[in-house]
Amino acid sequence: MKRRTATWRRSSCLLIILASWSLALGAAGPPPVVPVIAGAGPALDAQSTTGPTPPPGAECRTATAPLEAVVIANVPAYLWRHGCGPTAAGMVIGYWDAHGFPDLIPGPSQAQTEAVNAVMASEGPSSHFSEYSQPLDYSSIHPSPLPDRSEPPFGDEHPDNCLADYMRTSQSYYDNYYGWGWFSPVGPAMAAWFGTTSYGHDYLAIVNNTYDSNLIWDALRAEVDAGRPVVLLVDTGGDGDTDHFVTGIGYGVDGGVPMYACLDTWNSEAQWHTFHPLAPGISWGVWGMVSFQIRPQVRVYVPFAHGR
Repeated sequence: MKRRTATWRRSSCLLIILASWSLALGAAGPPPVVPVIAGAGPALDAQSTTGPTPPPGAECRTATAPLEAVVIANVPAYLWRHGCGPTAAGMVIGYWDAHGFPDLIPGPSQAQTEAVNAVMASEGPSSHFSEYSQPLDYSSIHPSPLPDRSEPPFGDEHPDNCLADYMRTSQSYYDNYYGWGWFSPVGPAMAAWFGTTSYGHDYLAIVNNTYDSNLIWDALRAEVDAGRPVVLLVDTGGDGDTDHFVTGIGYGVDGGVPMYACLDTWNSEAQWHTFHPLAPGISWGVWGMVSFQIRPQVRVYVPFAHGR
């Protein structure tokens, strides 16, 4: 069972999320995900629907990298952690932790430590897993998501403390089964989570959602060339519906055919796939991309002039 609904209408939108807005997202009750945006064009939201193992029909393989390839080195390969969305975004965060922002994750981020797992999806009492992943529900068994703590009355859930919380992963209020999640909250969630870290006062997390299939290939190459891994929403089985988030880390051309490299949350090695926009019959077609970068906040101080 897969679902898709309309959200804001943007094809490539720049999301600039300030720390104050980020902290507001952690308030009680499920808030609307309404970032500051710029851009125009039609877009539909889309959903990930996969679990900790590849679904039937998903062809997962380590293909030979094309001769003309550009790959970001040392992006950590994390495995599925209560949702492919928080896992794919977690790999991006882990990369930035090892490249200039070492306090994003306590301790080393190249390996999937307990601290890394907690950033992606928290466990324990009053956690993402206990309040939203449970009760475990599956579209193959249950006709609709089983109610979890995201449902009314609002305010009885824990404050958001991980990427999965900010993404609303697994939350039944947002029509998500266990591990499922929507595309539109991914960028705002990454920026919101960043705003709660020690860097949130002096730096901004800037994310860009690209939906237009005519723009994604060029946008992916630009981000990889700049050394910034991205989050991609793809269709692993080629049925024309999105189902999985991955971390995009490279691109190349093989005999004139464009290809992209990703860490797919199921394997510890990069996977190469032919780059195609999402379409029926095309496995691993790409529907959307979320870029993420960190920039210093620019503060402007205007002298106050006393009147006479």
